[in-house]
Amino acid sequence: MKYFYIFIATFLMSLAFASTTFGHAHPEGYDPEDGETVEEEVATITAFFDSGIESATTATVTDEEGNEHELADETIEGDDYIATLDEPLPSGDYTVDMTVLAEDGHTTEEEFTFSVDADASVEEENAAEEEAATEGTPEEEESAAGETAEGGDEGGAGGLLIGAIGVIIAGAIIFFIFRSRKTA
Repeated sequence: MKYFYIFIATFLMSLAFASTTFGHAHPEGYDPEDGETVEEEVATITAFFDSGIESATTATVTDEEGNEHELADETIEGDDYIATLDEPLPSGDYTVDMTVLAEDGHTTEEEFTFSVDADASVEEENAAEEEAATEGTPEEEESAAGETAEGGDEGGAGGLLIGAIGVIIAGAIIFFIFRSRKTA
């Protein structure tokens, strides 16, 4: 019976730490976004991850003809990967292939695509200059600011909460097991 209690306690403790064992880094988004058409030349590409990544994370940017575009710099800032291109990307379709090394040591492969339509940006710049003459009302600006401030935690707070609850439950079970042993 002693080994059964030890097995149960070990099993519950392993459940409590399950969130750390599944710690691969998964993308939360990209800039430019996957499938987006950008109307200006792209000089940097950013990938946002849900957990830490290592500096060994790399990316390759290719156009629709398979030509690779050189990266001038690759940096990691927190959970974000930032690639600066040698030259801004002109109009065309692009694929970014990434090899991501998570802090837990696991490697994942990611891919996303986007298009650049830099010719359309010239027309929109002219339209934006005309609109700049008519500013929005303060109520509209406050509403827009409130909308950007809203949002939720898409990160790992849920996993942390589950882990904490698991530790509490495991601790309570172990406490009652040892308490019952003393009274018996």
